[in-house]
Amino acid sequence: MTLSLLLFLFGSFLGLVSLLGFFARHSWIGTLCIQFRPYYALLLILIAIGSLQLRAWEGFGTAMALAVVNLVDILPALSWRKSGEKGRGNMSIDLFFANINSTNLDADRISSQVPASDSSIAILIEVSPALNRALDALLSDQFRFECYHIYRGDQFGLKFMSKIEPIDVIQHNDNELIGPILIAGFEVGGKVLNIVVAHPPSPERPSWMKPRRDGLIRSAELLQGLEGEVILIGDFNATPWDPVFRDLLRTSLLRDARKGFGYIATWPVHFPPLMIPLDHSLVSEGIVIEEFKRGRRIGSDHWPLEIRLST
Repeated sequence: MTLSLLLFLFGSFLGLVSLLGFFARHSWIGTLCIQFRPYYALLLILIAIGSLQLRAWEGFGTAMALAVVNLVDILPALSWRKSGEKGRGNMSIDLFFANINSTNLDADRISSQVPASDSSIAILIEVSPALNRALDALLSDQFRFECYHIYRGDQFGLKFMSKIEPIDVIQHNDNELIGPILIAGFEVGGKVLNIVVAHPPSPERPSWMKPRRDGLIRSAELLQGLEGEVILIGDFNATPWDPVFRDLLRTSLLRDARKGFGYIATWPVHFPPLMIPLDHSLVSEGIVIEEFKRGRRIGSDHWPLEIRLST
């Protein structure tokens, strides 16, 4: 078997897998396939280059055509222009979000990454009761407000800490896998700011496909009844090119805070060659994103997000 034929067969396989992603809205296999679309495009471009050097024109044409199909689908989500940027607001807030992983008990490492500014808010999900107790011992005197509740099973807890006193906090038990797990309201610079936290199930099981979509769309629908500016943040278990994510943008009328800051992937930490962005923040038009970046490792399979914003 010649090298050109091997490249053609591998490119055809990648093309088939990537095309399955177009059925993600109705197919479990398609949902799994679509998440890694940037890597299909990259590998197909490399195959096209190799085929070109070997003068395998059929392989070159096929690989390039499939690479373009993938690029057209993902490039709108990877714009380097800061969407909605209007200039610096009056008051900056440091927002820290992390999926801790329920098996992670490294409280010292986690607490060292929590921002220390006077206007910081930290949101940690998948916090087990044991880790919550350890974090309380390290952080309880640093925040004006703190709450913790189990939102799914007996190990998935949400720890919410803020140096700004909230107006109201609504905690949700999400064992039915629908809707947000917390809504917190603040008054910042004379404006109302709502932070909504969501964590739908992953698509690793076919039976979780519908709850994943319904949970995100339900969260988006609830936002429309909130007064003031809105931040929807969480581990959405979906990439920006997933149809569920696009439905969420359309329903919520929010914009992707990551847009304009490059390809900031958050999972899986332990295998960088295939990292994808699963953790997100969507914001309303009155919010300026000054900084959006990955934090340092905290012992989880997810990277944390560090976001500086103003209203």
